[in-house]
Amino acid sequence: MDQINTGKFKNVPSIEEDTIILTSLEIKVRGIDALMEIWIYDKVIQATSIIFVKEEIAHLQDEDLIKIINEDFKYFDVNISRNNPNYVFVNFANKIIKEFGTNKITLEKS
Repeated sequence: MDQINTGKFKNVPSIEEDTIILTSLEIKVRGIDALMEIWIYDKVIQATSIIFVKEEIAHLQDEDLIKIINEDFKYFDVNISRNNPNYVFVNFANKIIKEFGTNKITLEKS
């Protein structure tokens, strides 16, 4: 997984109001350009998304993408969304976050 900067992902849709992006990096996954985002939703769930340009992975089925995440990222609970006309979102690494005080959080694997 190499970090790159292609500009292909500048039109990825905005996130929901209650979602905070912690990290956003352009990477290559098995030679395919992708955007990796780590995010928190509603101060409760942290997850990771690998976002691909839809036309660049048209030859890959959902099972292929799941296998890539299983093998390369070592996560087995994978959710795929192909609803966007330009991008495919592969979500994984969901964790429940518990807040303790105002600035402290701990992560628990789900």
